Amino acid sequence: MLLPDACDASQRRLEAEVLAAVADLSAVSVFRMVRPEPDALWLHVNTDVLPALLARVLPRVTADGVAGIAGVRMRQHRRHIELHEPLGSARVLLAGVSQGQQTAALSYPRSLPGEPLWDRKGTTSAEAAVCTPTHAWPVALASGVLRRVWLFTELPRVVWTAGTCSVEWLGGWPIPQMVKALRHPVFGLAGVTVAECYSADRRVIVFVPAIVPFGGTSQVRGSQDHRAAVRS
Repeated sequence: MLLPDACDASQRRLEAEVLAAVADLSAVSVFRMVRPEPDALWLHVNTDVLPALLARVLPRVTADGVAGIAGVRMRQHRRHIELHEPLGSARVLLAGVSQGQQTAALSYPRSLPGEPLWDRKGTTSAEAAVCTPTHAWPVALASGVLRRVWLFTELPRVVWTAGTCSVEWLGGWPIPQMVKALRHPVFGLAGVTVAECYSADRRVIVFVPAIVPFGGTSQVRGSQDHRAAVRS
């Protein structure tokens, strides 16, 4: 495989959670480019979408619990924003964002109700409670999809229910062409086995449970809204 997949479980989990958290963004084009590395993922984000993306990813504690991705922390650099785990090496980097653009984009999540947690050291007790394992799903597939998000015309959704995993999207390539791309020997997903495909309002590829050992399963962290979005 010439297109690298994430090298460890924490990196795959962070990438999967980013995809789940932003999957409901209505913008047609969220990412301009993706640069995958074994131990990191660079996402070039369209700046007009950046405020909404940060609002969905950065954690804050509200009266209803933790919104955003519990445990994620943020570092600002001269030309990019780094999303990372406080006690791990997992990193997702939002590239090509000037300091002025960062300040403007962060004004939106800072204006939302609740107390920001993304600049805290360590994991807070509120986040630890949310991180309690509640639902297993194949993070390796979701991570792999985010690393290949340029295949889709809109953000795809990875859905895991009743032992079946599916990737759903609107528009773009027809299913046979998408299956061929995902099986490509250079940039495809390793170990993909398709159980069935169909197209209704959304185009859907359903994978057999054998995809799960490709990187294993993990636990959805995030807020209650985040977990519901993954299952819906």
